[in-house]
Amino acid sequence: MTTLHQIVENAKEELLDWLRDNPDGDINDQISEIADSNVPVYNVDRLTLLQELLSLAYVDDPGLLPLNAGVFDILGVSIYEYIANKLYKYANELNDMICTCEWCREKYLNDDEHRNHFEKENNRDLADKYCSLTCYVEAENEN
Repeated sequence: MTTLHQIVENAKEELLDWLRDNPDGDINDQISEIADSNVPVYNVDRLTLLQELLSLAYVDDPGLLPLNAGVFDILGVSIYEYIANKLYKYANELNDMICTCEWCREKYLNDDEHRNHFEKENNRDLADKYCSLTCYVEAENEN
């Protein structure tokens, strides 16, 4: 059985892959799709995740539950919410780490070394300095 951490990490990779292909797409819809597709189908898998994180027994938005929701409906919605929340947080972190210039955004999404630099630094001020020096020179060299 896959752990909750593994599910979230796989979902983050899916989101990053989607962003590479759709930099101007609707991220909210995609996060919802990815979160939904990563909720385990089998009830035994949902129970295993509940053992890992007991707070999955509760949902944040009861409006997502069907009428007369059972235990497994609650778990499914709660797991969905957990994954979606982690993806929104990840998307915000990506946004904070990406330089606002179009060249750097494309480079970041398509170059693991560039991405790893930002993730390692995880500091907007350093990221801006890095982009203003390195990305300018690299962009000029490409032209």
